[in-house]
Amino acid sequence: VKSNKESWEAWVPDRTTCAVGKGLVDLQDNFVTSKSEAVDCKMCSPGRVSVKFENTRVCSPCAPGSFQNAFGASECKLCEIGTMAANPGSRECDKCSLGLYANDTGMSFCYQCGADMGDEAGLWTTNEFVAGKIIELQGATAKSKCFCKEGWFLWQGRCQQCGDGLDCPGMNRLSLKRGYFSKSHAPNDVFHCLNEDYCPGGPAGTCAAGRDNQSIACNDCQDGLRDSGNGTCEECGGGDYA
Repeated sequence: VKSNKESWEAWVPDRTTCAVGKGLVDLQDNFVTSKSEAVDCKMCSPGRVSVKFENTRVCSPCAPGSFQNAFGASECKLCEIGTMAANPGSRECDKCSLGLYANDTGMSFCYQCGADMGDEAGLWTTNEFVAGKIIELQGATAKSKCFCKEGWFLWQGRCQQCGDGLDCPGMNRLSLKRGYFSKSHAPNDVFHCLNEDYCPGGPAGTCAAGRDNQSIACNDCQDGLRDSGNGTCEECGGGDYA
């Protein structure tokens, strides 16, 4: 029999010639990559795919940036935008955390918001506007979803802390509280108005109707107008001059 091995060997089942969907395993049932270590075949588990190797197949881990959540698969799937898989053999991809985004498929990491501006990571988050509300967003898909956190606003490319008299609800929005004023070119340089009726609040540079937003804290009326007594300025009447 031994002398005629070539004639009968092909008829004897080889337990280490694995079919599609399976791969080599050793005595401890661990996946291996060579026949010399293998004793049998086993269906590939999630996170691995069945790959042809010489005259058999092995269960190879999915590369970072890809995943497989099924048994016996032969191809890994790329992570979708907004998600990533940092490690090989992933069964699923993870959504990018707050302040991070992934703008392509097959990502093994998420980009850090604000990193290109030199800001600290903790000053940034990811937001979107839904049903009139600002919400924080995991799984952001673009840099355009990056904003300074609530209590901060974006000025000259950096996150600046919201000062007294300012309201910073998020998404880089800034508004003045009633009774406060700042100029549009220096929104964080805030003045407390002598008369809060002069300063109704809103976007930087906002004064009550007819008031000069180039004056300190809306204190002056625009040229040709007079104080109406209710915080606004009005046209001069007969006998008046400005």
